[in-house]
Amino acid sequence: MVIERFNNIIDFYNNNEKFIEADYMLNYFLIMKIDEVYFGETSIQKCFSITDNDEHVVVLLVPNICLIYSNMINDELISILSNELEFHKFKRYNFAGNKQTIENLLKYNNSEYSIQKHLIIYKCNETSLNFKYSPGEMELASTSDIENLIDFNISFSKEYNGEVVSHGEALNSMKTGIENENLYVWKDKNKLCSIAQVIYREETDYPEIGHVYTLPELRKMGFAPSLVHKLTNSLLNSKYQKCMLYTDGNNSASNKAFIKIGYVKTGEYIMCFKEK
Repeated sequence: MVIERFNNIIDFYNNNEKFIEADYMLNYFLIMKIDEVYFGETSIQKCFSITDNDEHVVVLLVPNICLIYSNMINDELISILSNELEFHKFKRYNFAGNKQTIENLLKYNNSEYSIQKHLIIYKCNETSLNFKYSPGEMELASTSDIENLIDFNISFSKEYNGEVVSHGEALNSMKTGIENENLYVWKDKNKLCSIAQVIYREETDYPEIGHVYTLPELRKMGFAPSLVHKLTNSLLNSKYQKCMLYTDGNNSASNKAFIKIGYVKTGEYIMCFKEK
């Protein structure tokens, strides 16, 4: 294994660009932090990479958080990573990145920790052929449903992100989705059952499906999976070779539904706190 240490963010990024950009969704928080360092919004305490042929680990340590992203998992790596980080100096601290690597590192050092966020990233190249749709149909969201859409947005933000979104903020968000024609709904007998939004990024050549949400009283009826399946089909039948999405790793129902649709797990992200 080869360890490379870097003195500045430009060298760190240039030497690890291929690995970092290869999985934009999994590495999104790392890319954000690299930008923050570059623009002087935060500072580097340590950054390095560990490589072994095609296997790779990148580490960026900034104030209050240690970011670790990896496609390599073995006992030797964890020992080298622990030594390079000087893990024995860490007290209470935040970690973010690849779930398996971070958890193995913390367990290797007998550290107590709590997980604040756990995301699973999925991709789909082809949807399941034997999928059974729930009653209803997919539509583009329209202003006629704006008040219901606002309620969905407020509930989604509170449940998924723990954020309190005002009526005005939700209104602006839903109006933008309607105007951009990237906000979709599933309706049954003219009743709004589920929502989902297609996210297009300049940095990627594939769409993401996000903000998938069904009100609690309408769950377990298959509305959200039906919407995601039909929306994914529509995107794959246009110009895209794959679709991506991520979901709460603790929501077993959502994860089972996405796998049933035809999505395949590509990675797991966590943000956790080392207790002591």
